[in-house]
Amino acid sequence: MTPNPDFDGSRRNAGRSSRAQTTLDFAIGAGVFLVAIAFVVAFVPGMFVPFDADTGTITADRVADSAAKDLLGDPAEPGALDTECTVGFFEQMNGGSAPEDCRFDEDAGTPGEVFGVDDRLNITIEERDGTVIHKDGQDLAAGGDPATAESVSTVRRTVLFDGGAKRLIVRVW
Repeated sequence: MTPNPDFDGSRRNAGRSSRAQTTLDFAIGAGVFLVAIAFVVAFVPGMFVPFDADTGTITADRVADSAAKDLLGDPAEPGALDTECTVGFFEQMNGGSAPEDCRFDEDAGTPGEVFGVDDRLNITIEERDGTVIHKDGQDLAAGGDPATAESVSTVRRTVLFDGGAKRLIVRVW
């Protein structure tokens, strides 16, 4: 009789073989693999979103910052819009003229030309309840109509205008 290499003579190994629990090991390994694949499928595409071609939100954010902190006011007081220059900006965008001492280009005819972006831009100043401000015979809204666009990026800034808190809204599509 040949000796069993799996048996060392003690009772604790009696009747057992040296094979591991392969079915259980396979199930655990397959489960870990499936969880890893699910993680990759769920999260890797989201890692590339900031590099996607859709830059509407970035553009809207840049335009809103530029308007609120520089072009429609004084950089020394970010968020406080100059009433005369702001009304002049919207008059100019709607075919009128603006005062010469303002910080934006007086020759521009569209908000896109002022901010150096495409003409798919709308800039509006509203009351906190959502109504467009009407000041000195001028609606403070300029640019195209985003209602027909498929995707619109909207950025809001709270600004100080004409003695009170208003909303500067920039829409890009």
